[in-house]
Amino acid sequence: MNKKSAKMNLQHIVDFELKKYSRGNWQLTPVTVKVYDLCKRMRDKTTMAYEAWTQYVITKDNEKIPCFGKGVRTGDPMILNIVIYHHVPFAAKAEYGVVGMNMEGRYKEVAIFQAFDKKNRLKSQSICVEIPGEIIRI
Repeated sequence: MNKKSAKMNLQHIVDFELKKYSRGNWQLTPVTVKVYDLCKRMRDKTTMAYEAWTQYVITKDNEKIPCFGKGVRTGDPMILNIVIYHHVPFAAKAEYGVVGMNMEGRYKEVAIFQAFDKKNRLKSQSICVEIPGEIIRI
């Protein structure tokens, strides 16, 4: 990897995995999505990340949504402000056109948020969010 590509802005990545409950275990399905550079995509209205989730994140006085992290430096570079994210209540709805297989049953969406330091090394801690649900045939 040359020096130019090592400086790519891959500070936040999120993996979305759809898992099905079958025979007492959660089985990984072929439905997975990896979002690189979440900070950029969470504000872009043409991306799946914005459409499915971050459009519902609000800040006071409709400020621009800052990227995730322990805090954001604003104004005085010596002051670190803690950012609190709030959601407008919303219902997640997904529609899939699947032919040839039965998709009905219990599922969960697993989102794993990973952060990288300025040298593009994976940080030791990540965040995992699980959203349970059920798929029904309409």
